[in-house]
Amino acid sequence: GVVEIGPGAFRDATWLKEIQFPDSLYYIGEEAFRASGLESVEFPATIAETAPYSFADCSGLTQAVFKSRDAKYEVNDDYSECVPTPLNIGQGSFQGCAALKDLVIGERKETWIGNAAFAGSKTTEIVLPWNCDFSAESFAGIDGEVTVWYPFANYWDDDDWHEDYYEDEEVSYTIHDEEIGDETEVVTQVHFIPYY
Repeated sequence: GVVEIGPGAFRDATWLKEIQFPDSLYYIGEEAFRASGLESVEFPATIAETAPYSFADCSGLTQAVFKSRDAKYEVNDDYSECVPTPLNIGQGSFQGCAALKDLVIGERKETWIGNAAFAGSKTTEIVLPWNCDFSAESFAGIDGEVTVWYPFANYWDDDDWHEDYYEDEEVSYTIHDEEIGDETEVVTQVHFIPYY
């Protein structure tokens, strides 16, 4: 099956309203669907990376769902257990998706979220999976305020107790509109709330 969609493959394809990705898909290239007409996307559990700006400026995109991948359902050809695919949501992957409100990121072995991945969107709440690598800049450029639910990581290390936590943070990001050559600074108030 298809494992990769190349850079710019469907850029400016405004006629493209929906797409069903195959379960074999692993990688989506830079600007692959930029400024396309997609209204919602559901990524298979095999997807490992959405490259920078892969879905940027999809003005009609309202929903993005990354399916979970559970290790207990993963087997190699010899039926031995293998680990679930990690996920990298690249910088600006959904930048400029002004209608994006519904965002679901399923559990993976590890998840990385690049800077300004959702800049310019209307997302108001994001629940992050366990083993997620992110910073406040990951949510920079979201229009207004966003609540980020993140796993509260508690662990022992050489008999010391560690608690990883984040605090509310204000971040700004300059969005460049290549269509009109305009730049807008968007200030985002990020509220971090831990869950257990």
